[in-house]
Amino acid sequence: ILQTIHAHNRWLVVMVVVIAALVMLFGALTKRSYGKTAHRVMIAFSSIIGIQWALGLILFVLMGWFRSPLHWEHAVTNTLALAVAHLHIPMRKRLMRQAADPEGPLDNRLYWIGLLAVGLTMLFVYFGVARLNGWAMS
Repeated sequence: ILQTIHAHNRWLVVMVVVIAALVMLFGALTKRSYGKTAHRVMIAFSSIIGIQWALGLILFVLMGWFRSPLHWEHAVTNTLALAVAHLHIPMRKRLMRQAADPEGPLDNRLYWIGLLAVGLTMLFVYFGVARLNGWAMS
């Protein structure tokens, strides 16, 4: 059942990624200030990546997949994706320390950072999943 949840949750991941990418791109191109809504979208993005990673880690151990080189590649690649997905958090904190009003909206650079985090995360995820032929519909 856990494997089914992990397999079906990927479509929720895809949906959240598309939303995050669109919000980040729109904010970056319209030169908006990075506010609470954008931050919440990025938190949802990094959280769903984290949930998917945790499910995968549990499966990795319970199913004994640590004996398989392909599953190791999948695990390492998606661990890198998890790290990249959370890069927006320290960058936001850094910009908040530098801002004149730390409680106010932050500058537009965070949209570009968010867009970069989403893009790089999805590259890692794509290649990590493709090695297992995990993009087949199920």
